[in-house]
Amino acid sequence: MPSVSSKPVRRAPKQPRSERTLEAIFEVSAKLILENGVDALTMTEIAYRADLSIGGLYHYFPDKRSVVVALLSQYGTELEQMWQPLLEQAPKLKNHEFAEFFIETVIEFVRQRPAFLTLVSSPIRFRGTPEARRSLRNAVAAAFRSHKPSLSEQEAFLAGNVTIQLLRGLMHLLGELLPADHEQVAKTYRDLLTHYVESVLR
Repeated sequence: MPSVSSKPVRRAPKQPRSERTLEAIFEVSAKLILENGVDALTMTEIAYRADLSIGGLYHYFPDKRSVVVALLSQYGTELEQMWQPLLEQAPKLKNHEFAEFFIETVIEFVRQRPAFLTLVSSPIRFRGTPEARRSLRNAVAAAFRSHKPSLSEQEAFLAGNVTIQLLRGLMHLLGELLPADHEQVAKTYRDLLTHYVESVLR
């Protein structure tokens, strides 16, 4: 499966108008992906639904693949921001609360951004830069260490890595299942992550 780590946006928005245009492109693309899937997405349809000229769309993105990658990147940033309160509250949380916060955040994010599941189960993968991936793992590792200061840096980093991989597994599985099955799968992952967190923090 192909993956992308380069920056997909031709020109980063610097003015409010440009930011609104980029938001409109993302919103329209997400709706089209939900309606017809990633494969059916076209630059022409994105431009039409976003009320842009095709040239205006190409001003921001060279092709539809770059739009999808940018949308995935945006969603990843939003999800990490939703996890931030956990990283700040970690020392005060019980083990099961620590695990449940991660899982419930994923479920809530899926409700808010339904196109996310279609994207994560598509052939296009956004993998980000090594620095960005390491930054996220370090943040989760810091949450583990703030909860249990006796953990070594290596132990905490491993715990953060395992946690992120479990959450990725949950997101990919949710993308393959009917919404009616989401809660049962979330419960299974909640139990798995709770057990793992307790094994690390006890």
